Amino acid sequence: MHDSLDVLLHGEPTASLRRTRSDRLELQYRRAEGLSVSLSMKPRAKPYAGEVVLNWIDNLLPDDERLRSTWARDNKAASTSPFDLLATPIGEDCAGAVQFAPSEEVDRLQLRGGDAEVASIDWIEQRLAELRHAADTWQSLDHSLLMHSIGGLQPKLGLHRLDDGQWARPRGDIPTTHILKPAPRAEWSHLDLNEHICLTAARTLGVAAATTSYEHFGEQSALIVERFDRRRTGGVWRRLHAEDLCQAFGLRPDQKVEDRGGPSIRAISRLLRTCAPNAAEGDDAVRRFAQALVLNLVIVGSDAHAKNYTLVHRSDSTATLAPLYDVASNLGHVRASHDPAEYEAMVLAMRFGDGYTIGGATAPSAWRTLADELRIDRDFLTERARHFADGFGDAAQAEIARLDAAGRLDEAEHDFCARMMSRFRIWEAHLCSLPALRSSKPARRASPRADAQPPSRAIRCNQRLRHGALCNRRLRDAPCPLHPNSPGSRNIRAR
Repeated sequence: MHDSLDVLLHGEPTASLRRTRSDRLELQYRRAEGLSVSLSMKPRAKPYAGEVVLNWIDNLLPDDERLRSTWARDNKAASTSPFDLLATPIGEDCAGAVQFAPSEEVDRLQLRGGDAEVASIDWIEQRLAELRHAADTWQSLDHSLLMHSIGGLQPKLGLHRLDDGQWARPRGDIPTTHILKPAPRAEWSHLDLNEHICLTAARTLGVAAATTSYEHFGEQSALIVERFDRRRTGGVWRRLHAEDLCQAFGLRPDQKVEDRGGPSIRAISRLLRTCAPNAAEGDDAVRRFAQALVLNLVIVGSDAHAKNYTLVHRSDSTATLAPLYDVASNLGHVRASHDPAEYEAMVLAMRFGDGYTIGGATAPSAWRTLADELRIDRDFLTERARHFADGFGDAAQAEIARLDAAGRLDEAEHDFCARMMSRFRIWEAHLCSLPALRSSKPARRASPRADAQPPSRAIRCNQRLRHGALCNRRLRDAPCPLHPNSPGSRNIRAR
């Protein structure tokens, strides 16, 4: 049983983590200046102690205590405490660039060696099946799954992608480069597909979001996320330091939502400005955060809590907002009718305006309050809302059509997509009718021109897809890029 661990940052011993006889945790930096492991614990001569230390390492681990018990048992940890779990090989590959190891293991980690064993499709299929089963039962998993610490509620598998595209299980200093997330069962089945569609649509609409793909490994599907806290330099993969907002604020994992003590929109925007290298980059980070808030409102995404926003640390001790991740729409999963009033009753993770419901967030007063809290122009927010409301459905439908054309959707997955998009189209029409999303600036009235042409009316592609659904991509001046011979594309050419 260890009572002291070295904390490595970018492969260099930076601090020591000690457990006292009274089970109190202390973090002592080796130097009173330099890079910090967390914005909540900047370098200083005096050690940090108590909750701020415990909360920081607690957020590095999965939320569910049942999974932690499995990890402790299979890794022969002394207990399920965060300290004892990180004292095992689990602590060698965490989120960001931190690693934990007993002092006698530090030399091995600093050798910057290691290897990666190719993982077969069959092996990955079996591991994903175990993870999906674990989400329901939390029975013991294969020990090889338990070598990488990835926080959050969903079970995840970290793998390294080789240059030839094969997947591998890294060891030693070689980090994981991708995260594979299978969907849970029951009402959250197809959450992996949902998240891929939403993040892909977000990138199409100009949002800085994590790069993802959706793949099948035998009978198992998974969302594949490229890690933004890993970067390849000179042919070698390096870790970038990052932390979620619960860590940056020194909060417990269960304080990730605002009404349980989590950070408010105002507090987050203030942090983004203070940790930025200059005012311009701070304002840019706040605008990206604002876009994320508005996007989640538009797609009815209620899981945008503090652990789903991350800060990437820089070498000059500043930090900036990471690409968006863990974005999914409730519309594919809720047992609701097609009545927008039911969607408006859903609750957001942060107070938006005067309350937490989606309906309250669409009121004009909510946008004025949000603009004041973020210290940005209200018209930027409403313009982004209109942009997302008008474009998300088409962007999502285009990705669904691409997956369908590539043969990556089975009948159940196709039915899920059709249900989610059907509900979104109704919600989209409702959003676009709200007075709150209109600009507060008076529109310029252009002088009529004799040769002015009326705007082109958008029509639908209407290509019949697999399993009977139709492509809903809106066309104005060009045929559908995915279905150039569809009924809508032919109508466009006939104009």
